[in-house]
Amino acid sequence: LFRSFVREYRSDPISIVGAVKVPGVYQIQARKTLIEALAMAQGFSESGKMLPGRNVVITHKKQERLDPQESQPPESEVIPIKALLESGDPKWNVVVYPGDIIRVVPAGNFYVAGDVNQPGSFILSDFDNVSSIQAVAMAGGTKKTAKLKEAVIIRHDSSGNRAEETINLKAVLEGKVTDPKLGANDILFIPGSVGKAAGLRGIEAALQVATGVLVFGL
Repeated sequence: LFRSFVREYRSDPISIVGAVKVPGVYQIQARKTLIEALAMAQGFSESGKMLPGRNVVITHKKQERLDPQESQPPESEVIPIKALLESGDPKWNVVVYPGDIIRVVPAGNFYVAGDVNQPGSFILSDFDNVSSIQAVAMAGGTKKTAKLKEAVIIRHDSSGNRAEETINLKAVLEGKVTDPKLGANDILFIPGSVGKAAGLRGIEAALQVATGVLVFGL
């Protein structure tokens, strides 16, 4: 019995990655709750470069059992962060076992550029997407010289190719057309005094400086 106990609860690493303060490999000798495991990584990241998104994804390693009738955990579990922290329901504070991988999914970013007061990158910490009106508001509104009828959303399509969607923001603001959504890595560009082509080149340069990554080949 003692040998079996040691075999099930031997020290074995868990990996905690993603939007936590101290990602890494941690040794545990017994099962822990998800909150206990996250505490080992000092909790969720508070860095502006990487904030937690909506979910924690746990990939479970197949476990040895003392009791052959005891069921295995599912191969993976998706835990909503908001429910884990706010609901108080113990079903979200699941058990983590030696060998598991815990990934705190980082929040996505979208970008607003062009003739707005505060262009830049914005975090989708609580939502999968935002409306174009919300995006404009987060960028401090448009300037008087903004060409609202010529706004463009730039994104990757399902094949990974760059795609553009021209939107009439004036009509959106007047409630005449549907307000389109922006998701992770989308760019809302609102032209103004600078021409569209030059403005798009400026977006690409700015994003490369800010992130070090070529987001779109503009």
